[in-house]
Amino acid sequence: MIEVFRLKFGAVVIFIFLFVTNVQAAVVYVPDSYAKIQWAVDNTTTGDVVIVRNGTYQEVVTINKRLNLVGEGKLLVKGRIILNASGIRIKGFQIEGLYPDPCLDVLSDCNVILDNDLTSGLVNEYRIWLNDGIRTTSDNNIIAGNSIHTCSSGIKLTGSNNIIVNNNIFNCLY
Repeated sequence: MIEVFRLKFGAVVIFIFLFVTNVQAAVVYVPDSYAKIQWAVDNTTTGDVVIVRNGTYQEVVTINKRLNLVGEGKLLVKGRIILNASGIRIKGFQIEGLYPDPCLDVLSDCNVILDNDLTSGLVNEYRIWLNDGIRTTSDNNIIAGNSIHTCSSGIKLTGSNNIIVNNNIFNCLY
């Protein structure tokens, strides 16, 4: 009886493993599938990919789950993107921040921020802020290959442990 139970339990575990590992991430396109980036983010599940195509998007986007957010072509987000979950990857965006908020507000750990252009017509406080709001740090994020300009400080860290490499920070006060 115990051997039959183990055999059935093992078969169920293998089935679940095969089912879960074969699930592929959905890919959603903005503006094809959704007119707004936030609508696309809200209608995806953890691990999905949101590709944002050419255009100008005026919005504040809050991401509360692990996603890949990829910019394709010439696009501009006039507003702010808030990373409120761990494991988010954002790449290829031009973000024009709104005073006094940062372009990217990182309130979580283990995110990847690659090849973005973060700017504003005004000298905002900062372009990327690593601060989880509770512990006052956001750790183990990778910030690489970004162009950060026209600000008082490019990246604001509050006791964080992150990897910051190959960013071009210019026209900032400090």
